[in-house]
Amino acid sequence: MNMKGILRQSIVHSWKNILKEELEITDLGNQVADMLESDDSIMSISPDGDYDDELEGYRDTGETYVTEYISLEPTTESEEDDEVTIEFDLNFYDYQLHLRLGSYTGSEGYYIAVEDWGEEDREALLALKQHLEEKR
Repeated sequence: MNMKGILRQSIVHSWKNILKEELEITDLGNQVADMLESDDSIMSISPDGDYDDELEGYRDTGETYVTEYISLEPTTESEEDDEVTIEFDLNFYDYQLHLRLGSYTGSEGYYIAVEDWGEEDREALLALKQHLEEKR
């Protein structure tokens, strides 16, 4: 094989490794998302505070712990009443790691942000996966 053929084969091999690595993080993300979505003890938690049907948000709420490492944090207030929170971030915190898992709204429930996770989130996803497995 000449030099041009060796180079072409090397480039194709490199791209296959890149795609394989991306699939692996995607698979890990999907596994974690499935674990979260199938855990009723997580997906049934709503924020602390009184729900306001008219404004579709929670009045007088703060951070709500879902598990020891997962919490709902207020992010968006109602334009009509700043004491009503209409959107929350679902976050994972380990001692050194942080990962935004998705969001929660009173009207639509949970949204898991699996498409936002990338290779830089691998360590946090692995820690979260371990936490969820221990929780079972």
